[in-house]
Amino acid sequence: MMQPVIVSVEGRNYRFRLRDHSGEQFVYLLEGEMTYVIGQQVYHLQPGDTVYFDAKVPHGPKLEKQQQAKYLAIFSQ
Repeated sequence: MMQPVIVSVEGRNYRFRLRDHSGEQFVYLLEGEMTYVIGQQVYHLQPGDTVYFDAKVPHGPKLEKQQQAKYLAIFSQ
């Protein structure tokens, strides 16, 4: 019922857009730093920070060109 995935993103190659899906999602930042947008809320994450939210709300990472990040995302259907 839960799907874990490790995501690596580089700001210079990443194009920001919000996504939504059913279920819930948990994000744990492993390396780097990034901004994570959930609906109208904006969170600046550093290693060890987490966010947990209803995945029906549009969400996604947002990075500056020089940023890179690696995070664990666990989501349910």
